[in-house]
Amino acid sequence: MEQLRNKFARLQEERDKAELRAEKAEKELRDANSHIEEQEREITSLRNKIDLLESEVEVEHQKYAEMKEQYDALVNDIHDI
Repeated sequence: MEQLRNKFARLQEERDKAELRAEKAEKELRDANSHIEEQEREITSLRNKIDLLESEVEVEHQKYAEMKEQYDALVNDIHDI
């Protein structure tokens, strides 16, 4: 009878330890998922910034092209004088 009690106590202890490991693993999983979500938000934010910067570069490139065209026209006008 004593052996059964001891075995039962060991099994309960093993169960308790397994539950603690499972709880720890679940917490680590939640933390990892939270970290992943945070990183995904950061990636989205950076992609948006890249898109904005690319648009700004395109606008500035167009302005440069227009100004160069005007400059070239002025230089041609000066040479024609």
